[in-house]
Amino acid sequence: MIFSILFVLNGCADQERVRPQAIQPETNDLSEIAHKLVFLSVDIEQGKTRLKMKRLVARNQETQEIWEFPFYDNLILDSTVLAFTQNGSTVEHLVFLDIPEGTYRFTNADFEFFQYNIVGANTTQLVKYELVTPVFFEVKGGQATYLGNLNVKIVLPNELASGGDVYTLLSNDQVLPQIYPAMTLAALDATRTTLQTLGGFLYFSAPGRREIDLQEARRRYPALINTNFTNGRIWTE
Repeated sequence: MIFSILFVLNGCADQERVRPQAIQPETNDLSEIAHKLVFLSVDIEQGKTRLKMKRLVARNQETQEIWEFPFYDNLILDSTVLAFTQNGSTVEHLVFLDIPEGTYRFTNADFEFFQYNIVGANTTQLVKYELVTPVFFEVKGGQATYLGNLNVKIVLPNELASGGDVYTLLSNDQVLPQIYPAMTLAALDATRTTLQTLGGFLYFSAPGRREIDLQEARRRYPALINTNFTNGRIWTE
């Protein structure tokens, strides 16, 4: 997967700060950070789906500026591979942003749905998803910030194994809304097209900060060995 940052204001791209992931393993220091180094981990529990995260979109709540974070190979943006590890069916990322302080809200998440066909008629479909459950993160002033973990889970009801209409199965499952509070009938209605494509419901949660994230970041990125991270936060409402 690939990660780069494209800053958009009033629908126009600002070419001054189009760049890949804010730091790379070979980065020696943080002198090129223009705004502020912000770090979070992103885990995508994909289950048996054929999905690939394409981008996240966030809005600065104070300035209303839109920030796009694409997770894909884009030669025009000169993006480079965003390293990830695979833990069972979960894809785990360490994500480094270079953005100003403020409060942001993730508004959209796009995925690519890949269907393989042995006769060669492979298809790729872009799935655009507007977050039903708001996800916010806060970037404070001062030193580098560690936000915590963002978890994206694709929830599949057990009945899907036997086929059937995805929307009906989900809306009739009385257990899932208890486990995932965001899964209301209104939420299902808002994501009806996405449900039919993905075969499930996208559930976003923010489990909190994890010491293992900081340990892994310092292990992979030597420039961070002596970096102190202030505690930002990421949360859902």
